Amino acid sequence: MKRILNWFLVIVIFFLIQCEKSENFTCPIVLGPRGVQMLISFESAKEICENRIEYVDIVKLEKGPVTARDFDGNVWEEIKPDSFIMVSEASKKVYMGPDGGQKFIMFKGSGENAYWLGLDEHYGKFYIMRDTSLQVAGFSEIKARVTPEGAGLVMTKGTEKDDYYAGSSFGKIYKAKDERDAEQIGVFDVFYIPVKDKPEIKRSIMMTKGMKEIDKWCGEQDGVIYIGK
Repeated sequence: MKRILNWFLVIVIFFLIQCEKSENFTCPIVLGPRGVQMLISFESAKEICENRIEYVDIVKLEKGPVTARDFDGNVWEEIKPDSFIMVSEASKKVYMGPDGGQKFIMFKGSGENAYWLGLDEHYGKFYIMRDTSLQVAGFSEIKARVTPEGAGLVMTKGTEKDDYYAGSSFGKIYKAKDERDAEQIGVFDVFYIPVKDKPEIKRSIMMTKGMKEIDKWCGEQDGVIYIGK
């Protein structure tokens, strides 16, 4: 009887751990370099990031980061007064998806695991560069939906089977509800995270989390998924 009880407790604990793990990351996360970003499921993000996940200390920003673009389209971010670093490189080449559509440029972050990402707005497809070919990484709705507050927003999703369209507005994450409306499923905010091997530099990152107390802040930067400790 004691052995059966012990096995029962092990099964219950395992079940609770699995539930907590799944609930922590039900809210889509922001993925992509500055210049072209999308909301995408945690599972789709893991595939793009090749399962690179790090738990980090995060510090909430009082206000959004100061960014600027140069004449080539590259994105720069202020890390201290009058000091900027390039966080996103714009492609010199103009691309077109396999289906035709519209020409678009791609962006790439500055980290060692960064990747090229672009959006063909005509077909609503996000493309990632794999080796030398373009592959679909996500989708964008052409028409805007309406939040309960009356704000319009365009939604995006990844390529996994269970992915759904999601969008953000005024600090809230919304899920597509029907043909036109949306319902809130999470929140988003901006944080600082330390730069690997350069602790004196802190990069800003957009992070999201679900609406449950156990949910954790989660975001992606330069091919790595970061989860707040």
